[in-house]
Amino acid sequence: MAFDINNFPVVKLALPLVAGIIVGWLCDMMPQHTAVLFVCSAFALVAGLFSFSPKWLFGVGATGVMLAIGLFTVACDKKEQSPAWSEEKLPCTAQLLETPYMGGVTTRALAYAVVDDTARVGGVRNEGCIYICFANSVEAEALRVGEKVRFDAKIKNPTNNGNPAEFDVARYMRIKGVSGSVYLPISGWQSEGMGD
Repeated sequence: MAFDINNFPVVKLALPLVAGIIVGWLCDMMPQHTAVLFVCSAFALVAGLFSFSPKWLFGVGATGVMLAIGLFTVACDKKEQSPAWSEEKLPCTAQLLETPYMGGVTTRALAYAVVDDTARVGGVRNEGCIYICFANSVEAEALRVGEKVRFDAKIKNPTNNGNPAEFDVARYMRIKGVSGSVYLPISGWQSEGMGD
């Protein structure tokens, strides 16, 4: 029995959505750029519902809408990840979003970092989710979810080593919603207790 895609309408909608996501990752598009495609496709979709319109108009409209949704989702994700963190060392406060865990010579935790108001700079990122790698210590192991830590450090933006076959760490971190990472030596941070 031959596979007939017409018997699976969800697949027909999922394919342009996936195509939109893939094209969105390969090309840089702003969310507003996808609005034109979405509006034109929505008009075609609505016009295709009327009996006097060509039968293919509804399909073209539905495909365009799903493609635009995929592009818009990725464009919003990329916009949220930009701009990059400053190249300077800045005073920050970070609240831990997970219990730190020890791995090798560091204790790592996901945290939400905010640059102090007095040190904020325009055109760069001033807050976002980051990975904090504490040098192993009794104090680092005692940290818990919700605790705040204060530090002065340069937060590194996600980057790859440039090897063609390497794992794409930068994209993986973007997908996870993580915008950077920072290493803190034993004397490079102070606990401020549990946050609000």
